Amino acid sequence: MAYPVFPDYAEFLLDDYQIDPVTNIDRTEFEDGYIKQDPINSRQRYRSPVRYRLHTLAEQLAFETWRVSDLRFGALWFQWYDPVYHVARRARIEQGKVDYTPLTDRFDEWTVAFTIEYWG
Repeated sequence: MAYPVFPDYAEFLLDDYQIDPVTNIDRTEFEDGYIKQDPINSRQRYRSPVRYRLHTLAEQLAFETWRVSDLRFGALWFQWYDPVYHVARRARIEQGKVDYTPLTDRFDEWTVAFTIEYWG
């Protein structure tokens, strides 16, 4: 199955970027004080807040159309190029939520921010 591809016109911005491994441990505390820890899954899930620059209003509209149409309001997985490890990953927008911020008072340049999630 082919996944939609993340738009190549969006410019990755380093602002606020971090890699957050989601807790993958189940902890059980016993009455005698012993604490048992076990992994929940065999693979690690990651969350990363990302920000991209959209250079024109047309790019902002195209990105929103891609999110709404191709990703069904951000619910579906897509192919995303990981800027740190330089590999293509299957990723999705966490809860489908994005935030658009204009960079000028002419509304001709924008940033889009969201949290991306993927499995390592």
